Amino acid sequence: NYYDNAVLTINTRSGPANIYVNGKDYGQTPLSINNLSEGGYTVELEKITESPETYPKQSFYIEVFRNTEAIIDVEIAPDNFKSGHILFYSPMPRTLAKEGAISIRGEITNYQVHINDETIDKNSILSYKLEPGEHNVKITSEGYESLEFPVIIREGYDLNIRIYLLPIP
Repeated sequence: NYYDNAVLTINTRSGPANIYVNGKDYGQTPLSINNLSEGGYTVELEKITESPETYPKQSFYIEVFRNTEAIIDVEIAPDNFKSGHILFYSPMPRTLAKEGAISIRGEITNYQVHINDETIDKNSILSYKLEPGEHNVKITSEGYESLEFPVIIREGYDLNIRIYLLPIP
């Protein structure tokens, strides 16, 4: 079906996790779920470990749109900490169809966004216009581990990114 072609890719660093999407068991990470309908999904990740009480189940809400791939790439750490990012595209208004944009927000309030080695802002950004193509994103914050990853900006889409930074012990 033309409308059921979204993809959700889920990866956990530092070991596998059980995946539940809207309450349904999908197996373990890493995994790509194909042929999803456009809409919102609740993804729960449960780290596979001998001490599950140390690693609480993590829950994420993500929206997927047709013709796009959404990505959850996180590390589940002890005591409810997590590190990584969630990426998903949302369509921009038709008047901006030839442009691409990026929106970034995080759990913490004081971080810096760097795109292609240029500092953009000291906190979250909304619909920041970028040329379509591949870019490098780096997030830094004092007292937290940095996070760096490549992204692809698509014409007519806003790439939404949620970031999770791990405190430095």
